[in-house]
Amino acid sequence: MTQEEFKKNIVEERIEKIKTSLIAKNKEYANTLDVFTAFDRGTKMSLHNTKEAVAWEFMVKHLQSIQQIVENYELRKKLPDVLIVEEKFGDAINYLILLEGMLKENIENVHRREDPIKHPVDKIKYNYISR
Repeated sequence: MTQEEFKKNIVEERIEKIKTSLIAKNKEYANTLDVFTAFDRGTKMSLHNTKEAVAWEFMVKHLQSIQQIVENYELRKKLPDVLIVEEKFGDAINYLILLEGMLKENIENVHRREDPIKHPVDKIKYNYISR
């Protein structure tokens, strides 16, 4: 793949898909006051206290799928469908963008001397790094 093909077929296409997807999902899952409201609500139904942990857990599903795609290719020389690759990688990228936004919001809240994380009782101790 040439640099120009990479730029056009991977980078530029992914950027457009990110914009389209995040805007559409925002309309579906968020409200005008808080784009992360669905993740806040998710804390009430999950084992996690924070919207960031909920988003991480949702992203893990896509990361596990990507890992399986890579393993299937490496071990069995089985190529996945291009639409599956685009979906899984796109979803993982979008969750990273959402997590970035949540963390930046928390940082801004601290600078304004607001409590960035409000949660009642610890539900689960979650290890984000596998050992």
